[in-house]
Amino acid sequence: MSLWPVILGVAVGSFLLRASFLSLVDPARVPARVRRVLPFAPAAVLGALLASSLHGPVAEGAAGPGGGLARLGALVLAGLAAWWTESVLVTLLAGMAMLWTLTALT
Repeated sequence: MSLWPVILGVAVGSFLLRASFLSLVDPARVPARVRRVLPFAPAAVLGALLASSLHGPVAEGAAGPGGGLARLGALVLAGLAAWWTESVLVTLLAGMAMLWTLTALT
């Protein structure tokens, strides 16, 4: 079996799931509590992805023996850059520069 039908099936399923939520749910019927916390969902998902990248086989195997520490250092610097400058571009550049530097040093 080819991999392409599986990829296409997952893509279509994901699209239909998201489209059904946007087209079938009436915004007026969404509870106020959900509407109040919904803007924080992307930040929560990003935090979960970052936390999971610091631990486990990907963090320990992909970037060498010090890969987890390099990622942690990059995460800390990127967090400080985001807090200080409030710029996405500066945050990405600072985090990637730190990651590449620490990876090269270990």
